[in-house]
Amino acid sequence: MSTPLAAPGREATSFFGKQQIHQSRSVGRRKIADNRLLDHSQHINPSLLKGCVGALELLTMAAVGYLIVQFYVPHLTPELNASYLTAIGLTSGVFVAIADSLGLYRRRSFSQVFGSVPRLVLAVALALGALAISMLFLKITGVFSRVWFLTWFVSGTAALVTGRLFLAACVAHWTRNGQLSRRAVIYGGGEDCERLLAALESDPECDLAIIGIFDDCGSARTGESISGYPRIGTLGELIEL
Repeated sequence: MSTPLAAPGREATSFFGKQQIHQSRSVGRRKIADNRLLDHSQHINPSLLKGCVGALELLTMAAVGYLIVQFYVPHLTPELNASYLTAIGLTSGVFVAIADSLGLYRRRSFSQVFGSVPRLVLAVALALGALAISMLFLKITGVFSRVWFLTWFVSGTAALVTGRLFLAACVAHWTRNGQLSRRAVIYGGGEDCERLLAALESDPECDLAIIGIFDDCGSARTGESISGYPRIGTLGELIEL
């Protein structure tokens, strides 16, 4: 079966030249290629996106927790304020670590909001559970308000889910524009290649962008394109790139 390979970077732009990628005519399928994908200037680094989402969710949890303290906790002394700040900061950091271990910062989780909600709620519950257990061991349960604790769980979870809904809309937009797609090429033509392309085009969660196809059979046998994707070279030329 044809094998997807990592696509060449910016240096391949001149090699591909002005190859045109045809529009799909298949009903119910979409083309997963675009000439704009050869331009890296608008591409979003997935690792950078993961880091930004993690940082924003940490700040969201911390901000929600502290806002509840400011609006609810009466007679907030500097010492009590410092205790709340310490608990909020540590718990927010634990939440992000748990969320990462549950796969909530993977690319697919960003677009599958409702599939990620149970794990998101679990991460918040485990983080606050760790805070509660720490309070019991340190014998400081009387320091923190139970209402604050429960309100933080509900409000923090709601804020995180709302943020994930907004993130999913942004990811969908960036993916349509080719800013988050993973670039790839295919080596090998024929029916296997056509079936692979059809399967990728039919998958709504596919984030691959096929730049073109490398094949050693020659254009006389496979043609200049396969299923609308250009044949752009042979194995030797792929190795050179």
